[in-house]
Amino acid sequence: MLARTVVWDGEVAEACASGACGWPGALTARQYLGVLAGCLRERQLSVEASDAIVLVADPDRPQAEVRVVCCERPGDGDRLWFWDASGTPLASAECAHYAVGEIRRLLARSAGAVAS
Repeated sequence: MLARTVVWDGEVAEACASGACGWPGALTARQYLGVLAGCLRERQLSVEASDAIVLVADPDRPQAEVRVVCCERPGDGDRLWFWDASGTPLASAECAHYAVGEIRRLLARSAGAVAS
């Protein structure tokens, strides 16, 4: 599993080279969600996006989904972060490729729970 995670992270970093990493404070939460949605689509994931939320599913396991929002994180100087529906921080909004890796892990875990 660890080896696959490293490969995913490498693939995501490469695929999202045009993402928001390195643009601190330059985008709004809505814009960061748009960047994230684009990175997720590049990874062939099913994405529904609005101004406030991104809903992600794996086409191979559509019953597994992850909802993502972009909000300030008080413990990090109120910088914008991506959060899952349970309120768990996924990654700084400035680095969408990290969030993609976390979302893929959540989808894999969710698919396993659904299959059980």
